[in-house]
Amino acid sequence: MKGRITLALLAMLLGLGLLSSSRGSTAEPSVVPSHVMQAASARGSVRVIVHLNDAGLVPEAALAGPAAIAGQRQTIGLMQRSLRQGLRGTSHRVLRQYETLPFVALHATPDALRMLQSMRGLVTGVQEDRHDVTGPGQDGTRKYVAGRASAGRLHRTAVGHRDVGLSVAVQV
Repeated sequence: MKGRITLALLAMLLGLGLLSSSRGSTAEPSVVPSHVMQAASARGSVRVIVHLNDAGLVPEAALAGPAAIAGQRQTIGLMQRSLRQGLRGTSHRVLRQYETLPFVALHATPDALRMLQSMRGLVTGVQEDRHDVTGPGQDGTRKYVAGRASAGRLHRTAVGHRDVGLSVAVQV
């Protein structure tokens, strides 16, 4: 029963993403920026962080309790599995999945990036994971900041991870 509810929630999230991406102008920004595709073409592959559709997700502190937290984490896991299944047959490697955030770090070739582009609705953005971007104090933490507009506000999430494997996420 719980699995059916989660699948229904995932289908609803994907549906909202697909519906919202079909409204308005036909000239929408690309899920995969051209400079990321160019870098992958020039180097053969590129490290990226994929932002999955976060419609309906909230910070865990705002959730009602352990069951709600587990349900949201299960939803994120389902989106991550859907992403991995969609990338089958492309040259890529999953570097990191985030249990509490709708992000996946990948090492992706141009064919994997083209597939990510076709997954609009599930994938809302792709950003190159660059080693030269560091946090305060130049401590070697890689950081990604994603912006998402909703209800007239810009929501920004920073995701950083150190080479020692520490994952951190904060709302900024």
